Amino acid sequence: GANPHKTHVMFSERESLNKMKLISKVLETLTCYEDGLVAGITIFDRFFKETGTEYSDSEGLVSYPRSIEGVEVAFALIEKSDEGFFKVSLRSKGRVDVAKIAERLGGGGHKYASGCKIKTQDYQSALEMLLSAIKEGLYSTPGLERTVKV
Repeated sequence: GANPHKTHVMFSERESLNKMKLISKVLETLTCYEDGLVAGITIFDRFFKETGTEYSDSEGLVSYPRSIEGVEVAFALIEKSDEGFFKVSLRSKGRVDVAKIAERLGGGGHKYASGCKIKTQDYQSALEMLLSAIKEGLYSTPGLERTVKV
């Protein structure tokens, strides 16, 4: 019959060393905001060059901040300097509708997984725009209402 351990290893434990180096760099950017209700990572273009990885290797990395206890909204802010914008991936644990947050920034998606583009090459501006939209969405969620400090 099938060997469950061998099957698991074959399909799950297949990350390249370079991707692990990318994950390490990305996790160094991990930051929490709003008393731990929001967590995010940033993936800069240079990380791909420095680790010998490609953009596709960043897929799914938003699950790291999402997995933190107490986090309601997670994001990945991904630099696309050759195209002049930052790509944003948003994830919710269930209470906050991240589609509404993405829509505030011209994007969209589903309640639990959404995205958008922020048309600036300035990281600080992109982060501030994103956090402002996240705060509006977070604090307009039933049970999480609070005065938004802008």
